[in-house]
Amino acid sequence: MQITPIFRPLRLGLDCGAHRTRLVTPERGVVLDEPSVLAVEVQTDKVLATGAEAEKMAGRVNEEIVVQWPVKTGEVTDEPLARALLQMFLRQASVHWLLPSPAMMVTTAVMISPAARQSWIDVLYGLGAGSVHTIAEPLAASIGAGVPIADTSGSFLVQLGYDRTEAVVVSLGSIVDYVALPLGGSTVLDWLALELRECMQFSLSRERTAHLLHHIASLHPEEKRKLLVTGKDAETKRPRELEITSAQLHKPVLKYAQRVERAITELLSNIRPELTTDVIDKGFLLSGGLAQLSGLDAWLTDRLGVPVSVVEEPALAAIRGVQTTLENLEEFKNSLAYQSDE
Repeated sequence: MQITPIFRPLRLGLDCGAHRTRLVTPERGVVLDEPSVLAVEVQTDKVLATGAEAEKMAGRVNEEIVVQWPVKTGEVTDEPLARALLQMFLRQASVHWLLPSPAMMVTTAVMISPAARQSWIDVLYGLGAGSVHTIAEPLAASIGAGVPIADTSGSFLVQLGYDRTEAVVVSLGSIVDYVALPLGGSTVLDWLALELRECMQFSLSRERTAHLLHHIASLHPEEKRKLLVTGKDAETKRPRELEITSAQLHKPVLKYAQRVERAITELLSNIRPELTTDVIDKGFLLSGGLAQLSGLDAWLTDRLGVPVSVVEEPALAAIRGVQTTLENLEEFKNSLAYQSDE
């Protein structure tokens, strides 16, 4: 389908994580959802591919091409690469503008440093932004989940990302307390790969390991799903087919769930007594890609003694929140960090 470019004053939102980048405009909704990766020719610095196409090249190219992820833990690790990636994504999504320059908003980690926040601002101004707003990703996810963040009562959400986990309390339009852990989906994939090697002498690509995580990994003890996958024998290095069951993946995902439980428990120990009733009444919401881990919400509910539920379309909660905020900038201005060229 041919998409008509936007030639009018624009507001553009970005949720740029270590694993995926999503772009949104109030007029068109989510216009791009791609892996945050690009393939670059070493000698010329030429970008050969971005997104899903570049991700497929990982582990399959020679030393003359490098596959790079320019964002980690919600921070820019390479400004030129991040800018090049986003420029390609804007073209891919047919997002264009004339004067005036657009307002742009990007999600960040809760505990982002001033220097790291400035890196995002510099990248977006380099793309042509007229003004830049930053919003903490869990706050954006709360808005995207329909949480009334301006209420005096507290709301509680855990953002389960690819390389970080952030449990937050939201009240009066801002995050009033949080606990952040430097682990997420990437960590779980590492633990799963280690479990396969040590217990089954089996090596599997990261792509296929992620497939196992999303399709058969579970915290339900009675889960009996299984999947036949092709990898390598860890000792002989020869190709090997192996049927993997949910039970064989239980130990790594349980370890992850226990870390999330500890983060929530630490947050609960820090909150003011006035918010205790709100926790019991509302419970916790789970957002982010790993919120869809089978059985996680029920397991946490049982362990914590408070209701835990998954928001609708958890992987898209943050970018939906960015869209809502862009549509109502004046209403949410006190929840944002703001930088302007004007």
